[in-house]
Amino acid sequence: MISNSKLHHTILRFVIDNGYGPNVEELSKLLETTTGEVEESLNALQDYHGVVLHPKQPKVWAIHPFSLAPTNFIVKTKTGELFCFLCFRNRGDIDVQTTRERLSRQWGTKIAFLLSPTVYCFLIPIHAKTRGLLSGGKRWWGCCAWCSFGIAAILKEDVVITTSFGAHGEKADIAITDGEVEDEQLLVHFPVPMKDAWVNVIYTCSTMLVFQQVKDTKCSSSYQSKGNA
Repeated sequence: MISNSKLHHTILRFVIDNGYGPNVEELSKLLETTTGEVEESLNALQDYHGVVLHPKQPKVWAIHPFSLAPTNFIVKTKTGELFCFLCFRNRGDIDVQTTRERLSRQWGTKIAFLLSPTVYCFLIPIHAKTRGLLSGGKRWWGCCAWCSFGIAAILKEDVVITTSFGAHGEKADIAITDGEVEDEQLLVHFPVPMKDAWVNVIYTCSTMLVFQQVKDTKCSSSYQSKGNA
């Protein structure tokens, strides 16, 4: 059987590089083993609390700190914007300014430059979705507030965490630069004691939210006794 550490590292590396989780077939190729052994090893890793699988199927739901299903926490790197070039030869029959404005409206193009006296190039940002990864800056879902900070620590990059206060308040963009949270006044609420976290870990993560003030955590306490902040 594949060791827990090797399987765990392989999945994490795949998620970081691709923005989504590998399926059994992909893991089988990466680990050079059978799909049957991968499925058995995934179940063993779940028993070890190294991964959360979908009920009754060998599909990764979460591998902390990453969630492979949508959550209230999106973590995006500040770098790594993806662009493509659109180049064309102008024989005098194309109005470059009009073309720039049209591309700007449709695709967000703002930069154009002259490659030669007759060849123009436009820089176009790529926004296509790819199985959970939004091109134009790498993005991942964090399982919770705590996990989202963990993603920043794993990546060792400047990131922005987009969430909402208390999961129902105003939008919050939390910037982490050089490993430090820029707004040090924000709070994270931990209503479920850590010793009970894996009784229902998906629920536990769903309750770890960001707040602006301690008194605001009462909003979430209607469904859970108040914990630490």
